[in-house]
Amino acid sequence: MERDETKKSFYADEGENFLSQSFFTVDGRVWTVDDFRRELVLHPLVFRQRKMPSHEFAEQFRLAVADLVRDHFVTKEAYRKGYDKVNVVQRNADMWRDRFLALDQVNKYLAEIGENRNFKQHMMEIIEKKLNPYINRLQQKYYKKITLDFDTFEDIQLTTIDLFVKQPEMPYKYVVPMFPVVTNDHMLEYVRKAE
Repeated sequence: MERDETKKSFYADEGENFLSQSFFTVDGRVWTVDDFRRELVLHPLVFRQRKMPSHEFAEQFRLAVADLVRDHFVTKEAYRKGYDKVNVVQRNADMWRDRFLALDQVNKYLAEIGENRNFKQHMMEIIEKKLNPYINRLQQKYYKKITLDFDTFEDIQLTTIDLFVKQPEMPYKYVVPMFPVVTNDHMLEYVRKAE
């Protein structure tokens, strides 16, 4: 069954009835199955034990749901207190937003030109044959608007140790997003020196 057909059948009368059923109650508020489903989009379930015997699944599921509900209320309180306006929180959110926007733009461009192969499996070939020419055209188009302070750039000290932090027991496993790879061209000929 195609994805759209599955979705349609799920939202048929029995699906809608199922979604409106009570799933649990917190502080007098009934959470329906649909409320829970919508919360799962924002916060994936995280099981405290990754491997468990089947007879422990119900208990681990209950704990995962409890953690999701706890995080729901902690997040609401954080917004109420304005933590989303804190500089470091905004920088973190911007970093993830940039990552998703970059991936979205790459996916839209590849779909537009009819490239439908799995990007991860064919990454180098797609970059070489499809994305590099696209990036080169963008660089030629916008090079007069892009400037760089080369002196400051050269003074940046980078370590030679790659660091990628992962938190396997958290709803979002990665502390920072991987830098979106859209080209393997490392030349800076499209950049003008800042005055």
